[in-house]
Amino acid sequence: MGEDRKRRGENTRSALFCHIAGRTFAELRKKCAEELIGLDFDGYGIGGLSIGEPKEVMNEVLMSSVPLVPQDKPAISWRGLAG
Repeated sequence: MGEDRKRRGENTRSALFCHIAGRTFAELRKKCAEELIGLDFDGYGIGGLSIGEPKEVMNEVLMSSVPLVPQDKPAISWRGLAG
């Protein structure tokens, strides 16, 4: 399949994503994001959620984490596209 994509001129490079963590602690997530952004990954995963916290808290943390990701990079979460 990869060879077919190369012949058609499609991108065959894999993207390297990192994982922004910090549970429900905004400062830990911010520090994690700052450090990882300095490494210039292809995209960012918003992780450490949906592991027992109330749904409202999970949504709040997710929505406050998305702005930490550079706008020109994709952000995903276990719940789907985050931004």
